[in-house]
Amino acid sequence: MKNQLALSWAVMLLAFATACVQAQAQTINNSLEVSKSQVSVAENGGTATYTITLIKELPRVIAVRLKPPPHPSGLIKVVPTLMLFRDLGEERIVTVTAIDNDDFGDRTVTVTHTASGGKGTISVEVRIKDDDAQPVSLSAAPNPVAEGNSVTV
Repeated sequence: MKNQLALSWAVMLLAFATACVQAQAQTINNSLEVSKSQVSVAENGGTATYTITLIKELPRVIAVRLKPPPHPSGLIKVVPTLMLFRDLGEERIVTVTAIDNDDFGDRTVTVTHTASGGKGTISVEVRIKDDDAQPVSLSAAPNPVAEGNSVTV
């Protein structure tokens, strides 16, 4: 019993610690920093933002292409889809917007970021909180009740 209780506490603490971890910054080839590895948006127009910053001086302009997931399409909109960086410390804001649809259930999709010149690729996970109600179905069936009695449905 003691071992089970200790294991239960350990699992609860691990779950709590995981829930409290902030989405960490990532770098693309030590040249660009993406401020978050994960964002959450609510369906039907919810937005989230993060930044991409040039953290290493480079001899040329670097381009970053942002690509939302091809399948399933139409879940999110990402703006902008192309960024150019020239100066050290230059920062750009990325906005992710969830698109309303009739699908039920939360979703997780990935936005891929690819830097020009083979500088690397990273991904930002987008968690979409659905706003559609869970489908409900009812079926009726006869339930005979003797006179003077009751039945719970």
